[in-house]
Amino acid sequence: MGWATADPLDPALLDRFAVQLRLEGALLGKQWKEAGQIMGLEASEPRKRMLLPTLQEGSLDLNSIAVPPEMRRLLLRLVQALVAECRRSGHRQFELSDRTFLVKAIRVLRASALARGKAACEPRDLFALRFLTTFRLPPEVHARIEKIIAGVIEASWEERPGKGDWAVPGIGFSVALSGPDMPGQMQDVAALVCHYLNPEDALRLLPASRNIQSITQQPDIWRCFCYLRWGRGANLHLYDHAKDCLRDQNGWFPWQGVVRSPPCFEVRRLKTHQQGCASMDLRTTTQELVTVSEALRHKNARLQILDPVSTTRKANLEVSPSNINCCDVARGLVCAGSDDGNVRVYKRGTLRAEKDEYSLVQQFACHEKVNDLRITTDGKVLALKTRRNRVPSGLDIIDLEHAGQSVVEGGSRASRGKFLHAVDGFEGGCSLHQVPMVGEHPLTTGFSAMLFDFRRSDPCVLDVPVTDEGTGMVLWPLRAGRFPQVFCGLAPESSSLAGPQGLISMVDFRYAAALVPAIHLPGPVDDFRFLDGSIYAICSDMNTRPSPLTLHRYSPAAGRAEHLCTVVESCTGRRPEWDIKVLGIHPGGFAVAFGDELAVGTVARPPEWSLDGDGKEGERRPLRDGLQSEDGMQDGDGKDDEGGGAGDAAGRHGEDGQAGSTQEGAEAESSTECPQL
Repeated sequence: MGWATADPLDPALLDRFAVQLRLEGALLGKQWKEAGQIMGLEASEPRKRMLLPTLQEGSLDLNSIAVPPEMRRLLLRLVQALVAECRRSGHRQFELSDRTFLVKAIRVLRASALARGKAACEPRDLFALRFLTTFRLPPEVHARIEKIIAGVIEASWEERPGKGDWAVPGIGFSVALSGPDMPGQMQDVAALVCHYLNPEDALRLLPASRNIQSITQQPDIWRCFCYLRWGRGANLHLYDHAKDCLRDQNGWFPWQGVVRSPPCFEVRRLKTHQQGCASMDLRTTTQELVTVSEALRHKNARLQILDPVSTTRKANLEVSPSNINCCDVARGLVCAGSDDGNVRVYKRGTLRAEKDEYSLVQQFACHEKVNDLRITTDGKVLALKTRRNRVPSGLDIIDLEHAGQSVVEGGSRASRGKFLHAVDGFEGGCSLHQVPMVGEHPLTTGFSAMLFDFRRSDPCVLDVPVTDEGTGMVLWPLRAGRFPQVFCGLAPESSSLAGPQGLISMVDFRYAAALVPAIHLPGPVDDFRFLDGSIYAICSDMNTRPSPLTLHRYSPAAGRAEHLCTVVESCTGRRPEWDIKVLGIHPGGFAVAFGDELAVGTVARPPEWSLDGDGKEGERRPLRDGLQSEDGMQDGDGKDDEGGGAGDAAGRHGEDGQAGSTQEGAEAESSTECPQL
């Protein structure tokens, strides 16, 4: 019988062992100290056999541990992720039985919570499931089990409406930190108090006591602040300490010693849609980058979903023989509106698809061309419709849950007699009770910024004129910031009237009658977005050859626009449709769609950050006035420049080389753009 235990067991028999461990033993593992202790056990006094009663008592306590519905959903998501990883690895032999992962796994979660002295299971208890996968998963998948579990917890935290502390990656509902000798519960309470504060208030707690000072200095506290503010877009990988990430505002306003410098980006340029098919719209979050294309003869319009950091293609869907004009992504859904009058809703990981696959779940007919749309936090879709030649028609409010539609006619009393051109949502998501839109007067052709509450019988709340008759200016695009502020791009009706500068006007719905000075950009504005209190705009001038595409930022603290980087050296279009340029921005970087190409920029580590003696990235050191840093760069005048240090020194870093090819044949170019201080 000795040889039987060394041979692999039958998978069905092996599955009966819920907890599976791979042990080398003290001798094979060369653990000589432990081997000596084992040899000395025979001469020791016999111990009382208290193990069985202890296990029986623990089994009774185990049933009292609560497993919240969130934990059961997390367990199912983890099983889905494991199945996808196993199939991706190419192995067909893996055992994920209902008995183990639907019954035994619950008991393991409860046991983990009981061992920590908790009354309910928490996301951190999922890591105990690694003891179930030793022989049930392929070796290479089991080796990454902790990373897979951490990814599932992090993804669930992003999708949670309130983003409660219980799901912060690596932290959990109550935090147990290593610190001074004090009761664990008091330490958890103090840590939770820090989480509910902002970073400035946490710093004010430092003089309270040594215990509080020790807790507020824990790295987990500051990582939590970063996750709560930027989610998965937190650029913690660029920093040795999370405090530096907060100080640099996630890398968008980095400090170089006592001088604030512009951010640094790694830019990749790649082909997106079929050759010759221009991009019509773009949306990006920390998890997904969505682009839609036009349709050409014998080429249907497509919807593509990429990873915003690695540019890995997640989906490439053939949607319609008509142009797709707009798209949006929110609440785990991707919506697209096209010239065939349909709004299509896609979702990832449905019952008919794998976890990482997207499938069509709903389709609504609007009977006219859909020119713009937004997904609301109320489970609705706002779809703007147009007739021939982009003449505005009205607005459809689509109920995704009950599959119903209501219509707001353009030029009706509900819109105060104006035709609706564009729709957007304030920072934090679009909501039915706060919808900013662009309205056009049918007689004077003057444009205004309008605020709607579609819960009311008379939905229009405010109507603020922005352009007057005869000015030759149109309001496009409309971008909402933090409520109640919206920003309106002012563009000439004809390209021949275009000036050397771009104009953006801000409207504050609290002070509708007050005039706000326009924001001036160094070139005509193609598109702009709002992020963390600043406006980011892409500018180009089609009258110049070559026509570079540049990224600029307007920060209210600086009071002026600053140049951040050159996205593309030349973006001259071959057709009028190729003049469409769309910007998307998120805490981790930006994306620009132009023609059939896409430029993706991610926040990078500035090359000015000095290196240590071994040539590795080390702590940043302030550059002394008049002295050169270790990488040969010379500091400017050393003054604090909130605007980014424009003009402090001449020159700028050029391209840094070529990046590797992206997946599915996408050709990418990589450059690091970082203006000199």
